[in-house]
Amino acid sequence: MRLVTWNTWWRFFSWEERQADLDAAIGRAAPDVVCLQETWGEQAERIAAAAGLEVVSLGTGPWRPPVIDSVPPDADFGNAVLCRPGLGRAVGTLRLHASGDAAHREIVAVEVDGPSGPIGVVSAHLTHMSDAGAARAVQLASITDWVDAVGIDAWVLAGDCNLVPSSDEYTTATELGWVDSWAAVHPDDPGHTMVAESPHFDDPSWMAARNPPGPRSAEGIRLDYVWRRGRVRVDRIRTIGGAADGWPSDHLGLVAELV
Repeated sequence: MRLVTWNTWWRFFSWEERQADLDAAIGRAAPDVVCLQETWGEQAERIAAAAGLEVVSLGTGPWRPPVIDSVPPDADFGNAVLCRPGLGRAVGTLRLHASGDAAHREIVAVEVDGPSGPIGVVSAHLTHMSDAGAARAVQLASITDWVDAVGIDAWVLAGDCNLVPSSDEYTTATELGWVDSWAAVHPDDPGHTMVAESPHFDDPSWMAARNPPGPRSAEGIRLDYVWRRGRVRVDRIRTIGGAADGWPSDHLGLVAELV
């Protein structure tokens, strides 16, 4: 089963011009399941139609106060899970909270028919502030408690977690039983999902501020993950969305093969 996760960069930076490249890149990946972050209903429906999928779960709300003058103040923002028709069923949503975060944070979860039985899939976008590691740790614990109560013994948590592998909240995730699929498959590859070569970054120095010190710390940063927990494995995982795909977002997407 093939899963794509991608932060679509909401309505920032001429989203209408980027959308066709985003649709095409996801379509070429030929996914069974797509987890979107920084999306909204109209966009999720468009991506689903282009890829032959259906929107199974959507959780959105406003960004208060609005951050883009050209966007209506009630424009929605959030997460979605798309699936091949008939593959998935909505499980529920969970609001996440963090002091000082004006963006709507609501995970969405579906149950899909996996290769070896049901798999729960969560699309998540954790709070983004660089100094909010403790809040992200609480959000991860809340998500874990929530999925444990659902009654599915295999889970994938996919999305923009806004944390780096050297962070305390990354350790929290592993202590909660989540396995970082990228690190498991590519232990010697940093797996950057935001890269300095992207045309969307005039000044990538902030990446070095989040990464451990080192000569290559400003080349990129890994904020996006496919975590697994319980009876599910990921045997391949790669990035999409670079120069060959037209850089349709400030984030690269991830494509993971679930077994």
